Amino acid sequence: MSSDQPNIIVEEIRGKKRVGFRGMEYIDKPESEMRELVEEFGDAIIALYEAEKEYESPDRQWHYGRVIDEHVDDDLSGLKQLWQYSTLEVVQKYDLKLYRNFYRLFPDGEYDSDYPWAMYSDMVKDKRMDESREVFDRLQTELEDDEVPRTYEYRAYLKCDSYGVAQAVQTLHELGESQTGKLTTERLIEGVKRIRIMASEDPSVVTAERIESVCDAYHLSGGDS
Repeated sequence: MSSDQPNIIVEEIRGKKRVGFRGMEYIDKPESEMRELVEEFGDAIIALYEAEKEYESPDRQWHYGRVIDEHVDDDLSGLKQLWQYSTLEVVQKYDLKLYRNFYRLFPDGEYDSDYPWAMYSDMVKDKRMDESREVFDRLQTELEDDEVPRTYEYRAYLKCDSYGVAQAVQTLHELGESQTGKLTTERLIEGVKRIRIMASEDPSVVTAERIESVCDAYHLSGGDS
């Protein structure tokens, strides 16, 4: 950040880290209020900065969530006010809640670090928290150790009205081609199987012949690998 912009600084003085605030005069808020926020959330900010340096996604987001859960009550408004002046990665204010939900969904850290944060961020929205752990556990049980579900496959699972092969193929085409280009038969097989696993349906009914038949019937790309 530029020196003439308000921003949080974490510095070490005599072996102890402390939080300061540069550019207080540029903030449309009484200085006393900002200093109170810095004092209240200083330990959390220090822990968040340490997590940012030490971890990569999605481990970083899980550690963010743990810090938020341990240091902040249900009202995140104070931390949100400070966060906007930090260099911490955040796309929107709602992300703070997602980080905390992610930690609460996996309080012992038993998530899979290979899964993309984009998928987890969809899983930990409030309305999905109750079912998301079951979906995750099904994937962990049924997939091979080196298999990683794709975010668009999870979103297709959410969007499907039913989990038949035809519905799943069409939904994957709708959501997946914009992200990956042409969906081959191999990718469609993987995607439909994973959708059915997430829905607790039998994945063994998914075959190349059924995928190709659906693609032909609905004039969809696919049918070659």
